[in-house]
Amino acid sequence: MAKKLAGLAAGLFVLALVAAACGTTGYGTTSYSPTLSIVSPSEGATVTGPDVPVSIAVSYFTLDNNAIGKAPEAGKGHWHLVIDGQLQGPVGTAAGVAKGLTPGRHVIKAELHNNDHSALNPVVEKSVTINVR
Repeated sequence: MAKKLAGLAAGLFVLALVAAACGTTGYGTTSYSPTLSIVSPSEGATVTGPDVPVSIAVSYFTLDNNAIGKAPEAGKGHWHLVIDGQLQGPVGTAAGVAKGLTPGRHVIKAELHNNDHSALNPVVEKSVTINVR
């Protein structure tokens, strides 16, 4: 009987290790980390300014324009639009506008944030460099 219990315990341990390696919580749900991409403008694009539309795509994260500045909720929030290292503001939808860009090279960065403006941990951000004419 002791050998059967030891074998069962070893089997369960291996199953738990496999489940952990697959990213499951052990209760039939899978946990994923949020992802972010800048859909437009694309890296190296030449665009017409001074106002440049910026669109992003997120996965495993819900953008909530109505919750900006409120208490944090897991998996929900907004993104910060940062131009050349300067915060332009929070955006609660997948589309924002980089305003007042002068002709030349600019770096557009999108950063995912919790409702209370705290950065996600780990930080989730993407950037592109564009040329404004």
